Amino acid sequence: MARIEATFDDHFTVRAPLDRVREHFASAEQVARHYGKLDRYELRDPHTVRFVQPSYNYGVTRFDGRYTCRYQVVDEHTVRWSTLPEDHNMENTGTARLSAGPGGSTQLHYQATLAIDLDVNRVLRATLAPVVSRIVAEEMRGYVQRMIATVEAAARVQS
Repeated sequence: MARIEATFDDHFTVRAPLDRVREHFASAEQVARHYGKLDRYELRDPHTVRFVQPSYNYGVTRFDGRYTCRYQVVDEHTVRWSTLPEDHNMENTGTARLSAGPGGSTQLHYQATLAIDLDVNRVLRATLAPVVSRIVAEEMRGYVQRMIATVEAAARVQS
């Protein structure tokens, strides 16, 4: 078994109030709806969700991702998440740091690491790691952009 990690770290300006952005990124349902390709998700409570991904075929191995993650508001400016220690072959940890921006906007610093356990040897891991890491980081970027678009749209409707 080989572990491959992908890290995503970027800053965004969100045209929505800080409290709305914080609650949006702490909502397990919102996270699951914007996640991307999933076979299914199961909400355990408003801040905990089980993710089951479709099978991915990397040519030399197949991967069926699954993990349960808890999202929590740490303080007024921070949302943190981590994988719970139950049946999983992926781990997702990260932090969304928020600060008030100009004109009622929110500055978002999003940092996340997603680790996947692939059934490959070390040689294949060395070959696959850069490709898989790049794909996963781009998927994380897409997820954050979808989350931002939704919270911004909701903020416009409320205005």
